[in-house]
Amino acid sequence: MKLNQKIIFLIVFSVFSLSIKANINIENPLPKISVLEDSMKSYANIIQIGKTDEERILANDKFKTFLEKALNNSESFTYPFDSLKSIAKLTSPDKQIRIYNWVLPRLDGTYSYCGYIQKKTGRKKFIIYPLVDKSEENTRGVDMKVLSNYQWYGALYYKIIQPKKRLNKTYVLLGWDGNDRMSNKKLIDVFYFDNKKEPKFGLPIFNMDKKTVNRIIFEFNKSASMSLRYEEDNNSIIYDHLEPSHPQLVGQYQFYGPDFSYDSLKFKKGSWNLVKDITPYNAPTGKEKNYNAPK
Repeated sequence: MKLNQKIIFLIVFSVFSLSIKANINIENPLPKISVLEDSMKSYANIIQIGKTDEERILANDKFKTFLEKALNNSESFTYPFDSLKSIAKLTSPDKQIRIYNWVLPRLDGTYSYCGYIQKKTGRKKFIIYPLVDKSEENTRGVDMKVLSNYQWYGALYYKIIQPKKRLNKTYVLLGWDGNDRMSNKKLIDVFYFDNKKEPKFGLPIFNMDKKTVNRIIFEFNKSASMSLRYEEDNNSIIYDHLEPSHPQLVGQYQFYGPDFSYDSLKFKKGSWNLVKDITPYNAPTGKEKNYNAPK
């Protein structure tokens, strides 16, 4: 082979090889989670402070698109997403569930909520379930309902509890809801997978005064601060007892607030049982660890 022919052959071969590598990278992109996280940061900010509801909703849709891509990365379950400050990232005590959760505030003072659940199915393998907020449609009798992830009673979760990690595959969730301009809410819900391995919210495991309910929702005045927290050593959920500011306002929960006494739910034999007027080991403050209420 002549020298010129050899040179031409080498050039063509090199170009062909580079073309194959380029096609592989284009057809099988593997975006790093850190790159996707950088893309999400600006959208997360707009979700909170966008000038119009439409701008916030559009940013939320873009954010979810990038987050879904990130969650499909095999490293996502343990990735911290540290720069996404407005997103709650909760991992269950048994390390089998991770919840990603955030609030979408509206200009009228109301809120909706978004989220995803990751369930481990193997080493670096998991299933992702979206959370679709339907709380505006679940206003009557919601404390007695079992809801799917597509009927979710939306909230911003700040604590996931699993009293007996080995035996109990239900997860109790503590959450916050900004509700409206007049009141806030806090809630205790329970999450699990049913016999068909579908995610569900709500179980009759909360024994209150004269009623067993699937979830508990507290509503109180917007300017009040209600504590709701878990004491692991005592296996109890401790919370402020709420009362109306005047006896004539009973049932008008926008006028309720703490009366400086505390109640609790004590876990025993698979249920949470009301204990009234308790003295907590550490007095609650209303500002639970790892939780910042949106402004």
